[in-house]
Amino acid sequence: MKKHAHNSWILLLSLILLATSLADADAIPTPARAGWHRPAPKASSLFRRFRSLQKEFAARGRVYVPGKPKTIVVMPSLSLDPDELAKVKGAALYEERMLYNILHLRDTSAQVRYLSSHRIDPTIVSYYLDLLPAAVRKTAPSRLKMISVDPQNRFGNGVPLSLKLQKSPKAMARVLKGLRLNQAHLYPFNVNLPEAQTALKLGIPILGARPEHAHRFGSKAGCRRTFAEAGVPHPAGITEVRSVDALVQKLARFVEDHPATRRVVVKLNDGFSGEGNAMLGLEGLAKLKGRAREQEIARRLPKMKFMASAETWAHYRKQIPKLGAIAEAFIEGKVKRSPSVQVYIGPGGHVEILSTYEQILGGPGGQEYLGGPGLAHADYRQHLQEVGLKVGKRLAKEGVMGRFAIDFMAVKRETSSPALAALAGKLKGDGPTGWDVQAIEINLRAGGTTHPTNMAKLLLNGHYDMASGAMVSGTTGRKRFYMGHDNVDKEIGSDKLQGLSPADVMGILKRSGLHYDGHKESGVVLHLMGAIKDYGKVGFTVIGATPDQVDKVYKRTMRVLAAEGPTVTRVRR
Repeated sequence: MKKHAHNSWILLLSLILLATSLADADAIPTPARAGWHRPAPKASSLFRRFRSLQKEFAARGRVYVPGKPKTIVVMPSLSLDPDELAKVKGAALYEERMLYNILHLRDTSAQVRYLSSHRIDPTIVSYYLDLLPAAVRKTAPSRLKMISVDPQNRFGNGVPLSLKLQKSPKAMARVLKGLRLNQAHLYPFNVNLPEAQTALKLGIPILGARPEHAHRFGSKAGCRRTFAEAGVPHPAGITEVRSVDALVQKLARFVEDHPATRRVVVKLNDGFSGEGNAMLGLEGLAKLKGRAREQEIARRLPKMKFMASAETWAHYRKQIPKLGAIAEAFIEGKVKRSPSVQVYIGPGGHVEILSTYEQILGGPGGQEYLGGPGLAHADYRQHLQEVGLKVGKRLAKEGVMGRFAIDFMAVKRETSSPALAALAGKLKGDGPTGWDVQAIEINLRAGGTTHPTNMAKLLLNGHYDMASGAMVSGTTGRKRFYMGHDNVDKEIGSDKLQGLSPADVMGILKRSGLHYDGHKESGVVLHLMGAIKDYGKVGFTVIGATPDQVDKVYKRTMRVLAAEGPTVTRVRR
């Protein structure tokens, strides 16, 4: 709790300092008016000017056209609630998850400027450069500029990179030096007030949703509204609340309307990677009436099963007024899967499917993203793509651009309970044969599935084939499949790799013959390597010729890391 309070204090101080230095008084609201993670009124001059900047960007048309000059300014700014972000182990190092953007340099007309709070280990940067085709490796380093904004960590880990950049004139100057603004765009992790302000100060548009879109479409409550408007089946639930009392009252009414529902998931509006979720059992509540039911719900809330291991009710209840919360029916079933679809909306409004994914979930309640294969089950893959296009076109009309993902829950009908169909409320849909598929949420930002999808696409210079679900190589025309994993430590234990250097783990894969081979277009690529030494945490993507081959390499990689990791000489701490 002291750490959470410290992070919040640093963020508050940063905002106050920032607000006093801005000529536009309403550019970033003071803490008394609104938090940085919540959008300001639409009439503010910030949003008027930002919308104008984004409209100019849209007029350019498609961005990633081979041979078209472009500068991608990668800004992995995690402008999420600092208390929620603190639940993620090694969260400060998640800025490295977007290093796959270095692979854009295979296009000799592209330049990349990569921003980060800390200085990224040159060994890691070289690792990504070495993945490029041999023909461009000599010129690629000259087209890459790594810019560390806060190497001394003066602002602390709870402050978004975008805010740090605004307070770092030297870093701002390095970003802009020699830059052609009409060829550049910012590529973010997510977009909130700090990112919009940074874009305006730089004069560079963002390939991402506007800040007001984040709450309207991307929050947990916003997702439910969007699904309802688009006619997409989703679990029954309650609308957003801002107090514990309101949560209790709405849950009591939910039980009245859905007496067969056994459990609900309570979600903080801006939770990250499932860490803001908690499981609440409803057994026996339908038999109680009125005040007795509310009292029993209030008694059970502190005993909820929190997805974040260090979460407590004392802290969680304080987050509800700050972030807002919803609750929705937990979908039960013996055969249950968690697929997703990744969608891209270009600056000009065109919508395309990037991939489908079969997510592996873990954690105490099975809601934390761990990884999974980039190929959803054939029974419902087409359905996911149809929903993705439908929602994508809906969002494109609102001016949303950039990458987003929709997560689903799929339950095989033969084993589902009779009450399952009622979980979607009035939204009845046949969906794919043999499965009940419910949309769970929209990630209007980069997420766990972003990295493996983009890694495969850029490594292969590929495109997604909607018929087969494969990534088709732009060089050889071969179909390739892939699988990603974000939390190796959750499966093998953090002690297996903790203390190793990135070079150590790279060596393990090379000696085992698992390292990615560009000629074969198959193998394993690491990411999040900066978190290995202190946290024993790393992720990887497997690419192969068939789903079966990918699965075998994935399992072998896990065995190799678990078995060989502890035998490697550890770097001095």
